[in-house]
Amino acid sequence: MHETAEPTETLTRLNRFLNARNEGAYDTDSIVAASVAIVDMGESTVRFASAGAERPVILGLDRQPRIADTTGLPLGAFAHSQYEPIQMSFDHGETIVMATDGITEARRGKTFLSYEGMITMADKYLGHGLSLHAEGQAVLDAARAFAHGKFQDDVCLLLARNEA
Repeated sequence: MHETAEPTETLTRLNRFLNARNEGAYDTDSIVAASVAIVDMGESTVRFASAGAERPVILGLDRQPRIADTTGLPLGAFAHSQYEPIQMSFDHGETIVMATDGITEARRGKTFLSYEGMITMADKYLGHGLSLHAEGQAVLDAARAFAHGKFQDDVCLLLARNEA
């Protein structure tokens, strides 16, 4: 059972929980970056909301990335933070890419992979007929290779493809 299908409400509730847990005190150990995506396959849409996380991107068959321009402060930072939703089409063959900054901040010396670099890697490895797992692993392997085999931060990559 779910309580809400609204990504902004999910983030708002999590933010309230973290702030109540800290009794209103600013605690950097309880600050969390997150993005939420709610996919409606019947309507071929996705609703996003973010709290300090990397912006989700949709990669389509036309190879043109569509960035979900979501904004919001990290969870636990301020009790009354507001989160704005964005709705986008999510058509057949398109892939949602959501990643933590451990990927975008992968570094080679002083050079970061960057958000744009992550999109370029994702575009290179996605949509070639492999399983989504294999394509995701290829993106992670390429980011790790960029960083000479070692990430500096936690890494999470979530992919979802519309195959309906």
